[in-house]
Amino acid sequence: MLAHWVGIIGEGLNFFGAVVIALDIFLRQNERAVESSLHKLNLLAMNKLTSRTTYYGIPLNAPDFAKKVLDKKAIRLAYVGVGLLVAGFLCLVGYHGIEIYEIK
Repeated sequence: MLAHWVGIIGEGLNFFGAVVIALDIFLRQNERAVESSLHKLNLLAMNKLTSRTTYYGIPLNAPDFAKKVLDKKAIRLAYVGVGLLVAGFLCLVGYHGIEIYEIK
């Protein structure tokens, strides 16, 4: 019985991992508007010569500021999605291991 619960948890983790990774693709459409705003913020920072102010740990006056911010958000989503997929895979491996052990 334990094996089936481990398998169900694994399937759920795989599902949510895939949803998180797909979410990144869906959010790309909204990023175009955000990129425009970030570019305006970058231009303002470059004109005012503010070098100490950061956004998500990236200096506002960095030449490719908007790209770095959007990449950082996408990478965070990717880590979460892949982590969920790996955890789901390991649960499914555990499920098969338990099934094999119970047969013997």
